[in-house]
Amino acid sequence: MAEITISLPDGSERSLPQGATATTLAESIGSRLAKAAVAAVVNGDEPDDARLTVLFAQLCELGRRFGMRFHIEPTPWTGLKTLAQASRIVAAAGQPNGKVMVDTIHVDRVGNTAADIAAAVEAESKVALDRKKLHVDHVKTTGTYQATARLHADVEFPITFEVVAK
Repeated sequence: MAEITISLPDGSERSLPQGATATTLAESIGSRLAKAAVAAVVNGDEPDDARLTVLFAQLCELGRRFGMRFHIEPTPWTGLKTLAQASRIVAAAGQPNGKVMVDTIHVDRVGNTAADIAAAVEAESKVALDRKKLHVDHVKTTGTYQATARLHADVEFPITFEVVAK
């Protein structure tokens, strides 16, 4: 039977029979991992929004039993490119422990704007932000940053976020 080679995040590789499952991979690494693993990411992408919605909902349902929360993050190299798309998927999944992650570097890379961030916050919190009053400077390095948001003319507040290296 043909084999496939799987590259792991630590740079090591595993050879498994073609058709092997994520469970088979986890078992080849160790029994503790095989017992603890609840999901696997293959190639880091699911280009079909409907399928991604179903998979995200299933993952959230499984993790909810353990008090886990899950976030999906739009990135330029995947099929999930925009905050609006991520917000639609999270809303359609309908899971209280499913959220959208806003990584300002990726937001900037795919051309999302402060208005897109405001729309994502509004979709999640049901609080309308004045999109013209949300200011985020272009962020190019790691560190702690602030954006200013305005709920209405009399209420303005800072949003602090941290950009970390992966």
